[in-house]
Amino acid sequence: MREGEELLGRAIGSAQLLRDRLAAEVPELRVIEPALLKSTPGVTGIDPTHVLVETASIGLTGYRALDWLRLERNVDVELVDHRRIMPLVSYAHGEVEVDRLVRALRDLVDAHPDEDGDDIPSYPSRPQMRSDAPMLPRDAFFAATETVTFNKAAGRISAELVTPYPPGIPAVAPGDLYTEENISYLQAFVEAGGFVEGASDPTLQRLRVVAS
Repeated sequence: MREGEELLGRAIGSAQLLRDRLAAEVPELRVIEPALLKSTPGVTGIDPTHVLVETASIGLTGYRALDWLRLERNVDVELVDHRRIMPLVSYAHGEVEVDRLVRALRDLVDAHPDEDGDDIPSYPSRPQMRSDAPMLPRDAFFAATETVTFNKAAGRISAELVTPYPPGIPAVAPGDLYTEENISYLQAFVEAGGFVEGASDPTLQRLRVVAS
C-alpha cells in the first residue's frame, strides 16, 4: 500500500528491459509491443508486465518451447498457446531474472535451427466456430447424457463445458451444437498440446452429449 507505485514501476521497468533485450539479442523471436496490442479493436487497456513472445517465428508452438525451457533451463512462464509464450514479470524480477530468461530464449532459438512449423495448427475463425444452441444450458446439463467419440459428435448437443486454456473461454457450452468446425478446432488444439478444462475427457477423444 505504501510502496505500490515504486513496486509496480519496478515491474513495468523490468518488463520493458526484457522487451528491449529480446529485440537486441534474440531478434528471431517476435515480441508484441504494448502499443500494438492497445491499438487492436476491442482492447481498452493492457498490462505492460505481460510480455508476449511469438515462438511461431522459429517454427515452434508455445507448448514445445515451454517444454524445452522447463527441461533444459528450469524456466517457466505464465501462459502458452499454439504460437506464443507469455512470461509474467513482477516487482520481484530485476536485471538478474531478465538476463536469465533472455539467455534461456537465446539458447532455445539456437537449439532449434531447422524447425519448419509443421506442428503449428491453423484454427478456424471465430465466426466459423459459432454454432446454434438448440437447448438451454441448464436443460442440457441436467439431461440424460452419453459419451460419443469426437468423430461422431457433429450434430449432437453438448452436455458439458469445453474450455481451451488459454484463453479460458468455453468454445462449447451445454446446449451448444457440435459442428465439424468446432470439433476440428478442439482436436487441433489438444493435438498441439493445449489444456482443456471442463470436459469429462480432457483428451477430447470422447465428448459428453445429450442422449438421443
